[in-house]
Amino acid sequence: AARADFSFVHVTDTHVTAAEGAEGNAAKDAALFREISGLDPKPAFVINTGDVCETGTNVEYAAYWKAQD
Repeated sequence: AARADFSFVHVTDTHVTAAEGAEGNAAKDAALFREISGLDPKPAFVINTGDVCETGTNVEYAAYWKAQD
């Protein structure tokens, strides 16, 4: 049965790159995660299903994780 008190957030295609600026995807993702953090009620989970980073380098993933802080 469906529950009215259950929700989650689905994000995709965040495409973080190593050369990010103030208008880059990492900054946009940071704003997205701040918005998600302010949701009431809080979602049960957040899932990112694809294209998290442009090429998958350690630098890109570090920028993505930093955006979530």
